Amino acid sequence: MYGDDLYKKSWDGPRLICVSQDDITKILVEVHQGWCGSHIGGMSLAVKITRIGYYWPNLVQDATNFVKKCDVCQRMGSAQHQPTTSMTPILNPVSFAIWGIDLVGKLPKAKGSLEYAVVVVDYFSKWVEVAPLKKTDSDNIVRFFGPGTTYGMERMNGDAIPRTWHASNLAIYYV
Repeated sequence: MYGDDLYKKSWDGPRLICVSQDDITKILVEVHQGWCGSHIGGMSLAVKITRIGYYWPNLVQDATNFVKKCDVCQRMGSAQHQPTTSMTPILNPVSFAIWGIDLVGKLPKAKGSLEYAVVVVDYFSKWVEVAPLKKTDSDNIVRFFGPGTTYGMERMNGDAIPRTWHASNLAIYYV
C-alpha cells in the first residue's frame, strides 16, 4: 500500500493498481472498445489490462465474460469451423472391402431415356463407378454388378456373394 492506493506485486515489472468494484466495468469498456480498443478476445484483454497496470482478483473471468457479451465481437468474430462432435474415422484397411452405393435421380432424360444413375464409391481407395439407368429396379442394379464390371463383387458386409446375380439376391443386402 502506497498512500491511499493498494498495489499488487507483479512478476514481470511494475506494481499493479488494485481496482475497486466500481471501476472494473469502466476499465473493461475503455480497453476493449475505447480509442485504442481493438475488440480482442478475453485472455488478450486480461493481459492488456495487466500490462496497463490494473489488477483485480477475477480479471480473466470478467474479461472473458465481457467479450462474450460484446455485440460487435459476436457479429464480426470468426465462426467456429470445428465439428460439434469428434469425428469418427471409417476404418477400412483393404481396398474394395466396404463400399457406398447411392441411387441418383430423377435426372434430365439422356439418350435412351436414361434418367437415373447408380454411384458406387470404395471407402479405402475413393474409387468411383457411375452407370446410367432407365429405372431403379433390381434388374438394372444386378446388371451393374454383374460379370464384366470393374468391381467384380465378391464380398458385401463380410458375406460371400454368388457370382451369378438375380434380383432375389438383392433383397438379402437391402438393395
